[in-house]
Amino acid sequence: MSLRCLPSSPTHGVFSLPLAAGTALAEYRTYRLKPSAAPPPSSTSPPPSSAAVLDIPHTFVPEALRGQGAAARLVEAVFEVAERKGLWVLPSCSYVEAWVAKREERWRGRCVGREEVDFLGEVGVDMSDVPRAAM
Repeated sequence: MSLRCLPSSPTHGVFSLPLAAGTALAEYRTYRLKPSAAPPPSSTSPPPSSAAVLDIPHTFVPEALRGQGAAARLVEAVFEVAERKGLWVLPSCSYVEAWVAKREERWRGRCVGREEVDFLGEVGVDMSDVPRAAM
């Protein structure tokens, strides 16, 4: 199955990964990067091209899917969207933060900290290229 997106507005929504035993979910919000906070580019991946930050504050995996790698597949798919769109990622969710810590520089180099994000500056991100989730 492939990642789906259900935007609530141009600045937030939910990514979903439908699997045989249920659907894994990741909430997202988009903000601006503080102008003074541009992180150094990663040595293994190109720097994000925009000043937009994809915040992932929550993930949810149904009980039937826990411990089977569903959350990891979900988060990796969300990071692939961020990479394709040139977005920085703020791993606010504790699971996402732990996932990033265990991954290669390709994903760690895409992350920013809370101090680098302008939480008053929501910015719309076009997610029209991500297939839409059914309501």
